[in-house]
Amino acid sequence: MHSWLKRIRSAAHPSLLASGLIVAGLLLIIAQLGWWLVFFQMTSRERQIEQKRLDQALLELARRGLVDPTVERQGNDFGIRSAIVEEREQRRRGQLLMLVSETMAVVLVLSLIVYRSTKILRREVDLARERTAFLHSVTHELKTPLTTISLGLETLQMHDLTVKERKQILLDATQATERLEQEINALLAGSALLRKTVRIRDGQSEVGEILERILEQHNALIQKKKLTIKTRLWPEKLIIGGIHSEFLQRALGNIIQNAIQYSPDSCTIEITVDADRKWLSIHISDQGPGLSGAERKKIFRPLYRGLHARAGGSGMGLSIARNIIEQAGGEILVVSDAIAGGSTFTVRFPRARLKDAL
Repeated sequence: MHSWLKRIRSAAHPSLLASGLIVAGLLLIIAQLGWWLVFFQMTSRERQIEQKRLDQALLELARRGLVDPTVERQGNDFGIRSAIVEEREQRRRGQLLMLVSETMAVVLVLSLIVYRSTKILRREVDLARERTAFLHSVTHELKTPLTTISLGLETLQMHDLTVKERKQILLDATQATERLEQEINALLAGSALLRKTVRIRDGQSEVGEILERILEQHNALIQKKKLTIKTRLWPEKLIIGGIHSEFLQRALGNIIQNAIQYSPDSCTIEITVDADRKWLSIHISDQGPGLSGAERKKIFRPLYRGLHARAGGSGMGLSIARNIIEQAGGEILVVSDAIAGGSTFTVRFPRARLKDAL
């Protein structure tokens, strides 16, 4: 029996347990308020019975010649003044209305507290889960290149290798070091952006040149997957003020890297840059698996990794991109179809930020 209860406790979601306790407390308070209403009705009825007895005594005295101010002659008999009767009823209705309104107000406030508390609890549990997944992912990502470097060094020390074999081991170690550096830089950049300790708005950026550098960085993977990259810039030279080229390259690079990684082989990725009277917009469209509505709400959270996330990566790429764009005064949007597939990320800045007039 005890082991069965332990299994239930261990399987229960912490946020659900906390929510259950909060809801149980709310129901208990509502039950107490309901009892107050019932108690008020019972007390009010007892008072009415006592008042009727007192009124009957006053009417009996009036019939004997002792007329009270609350009594008046009504035809051949006496009765309680109608104004007094109406005043008593209004007072009773007012007390009942006040009690009901106060009860409803308390229930409403408690319901809001329960809603907010449950939401916060679930958010904390989700965040804790994401942190755990993040630590696991980062540990794996940092351990893999370190293992490559360590094994390479051991091999160099313990074996007599040819020049070609030594060069290959050194090349593998160099690539592993670069990968390790990239992961560490991504984590540091994400942390700095969240703390807002970097100066993103210094300088300006030429969009076409930045896109060329990004595509050149990922050219090997593009060739390996036989992807077609279609770019269209209008006009061809667009310079954005108020954002350093390094940061815009990092933001766009993270989005384009995702598009390349998640697109199937031999498909097309479209990068379109255009400007209208209000916005300069950079659209990046892929043919990947797409995102559900729930994923679109979470995709820019730090550490979040979607349902189709590939092995590796820190889950910081899109979070870093959004922080850069928003701190530079722009915004990032996503349109995606989880059924048909494909996503379009749009980065846009106010039209006034363009340095070259159209």
